[in-house]
Amino acid sequence: MNELAVIDELVAEVMGKHEYTSLDVAKRFNKRHDNVLRDIKRIRRDCSDKFWRLNFEESSRTIKTGNGTVREFPMYRMTRDGFTVLVMGFTGKEAARWKELYIRAFNKMEEELKKRLLQNNTISFAEALAVAVNKLKIEESSEHLQSIGEQIN
Repeated sequence: MNELAVIDELVAEVMGKHEYTSLDVAKRFNKRHDNVLRDIKRIRRDCSDKFWRLNFEESSRTIKTGNGTVREFPMYRMTRDGFTVLVMGFTGKEAARWKELYIRAFNKMEEELKKRLLQNNTISFAEALAVAVNKLKIEESSEHLQSIGEQIN
């Protein structure tokens, strides 16, 4: 498979879908679902509350067993960002392949953005990046001030 086809595959897989479940992830990466749930719980412990609330949601699935009883099993729904954070922590051949594809797709996107910025004679890539970083810093400062305010109240 050529590089563009591989990148198209990744874009279709990640960018085309806006919600994933822990079941999707377990199947896609050939992992046991209980291990995926464990990894998601670790993310909960390590990430910010805001990131968690925006990107992960506890859920369940109902399964009818062979003897007719119905059981509830836990699972998570997640956004594309939640999926990406989860998968970036995986190891193994499939996870490494996915990370390589992700990096290649990001690099191609960066190339395209640079090309467009230069063609339009707008701002340089470095200037665009600086603007993005400053916006993130302002966002983080605002969140920090908000958390301090919550602690005082």
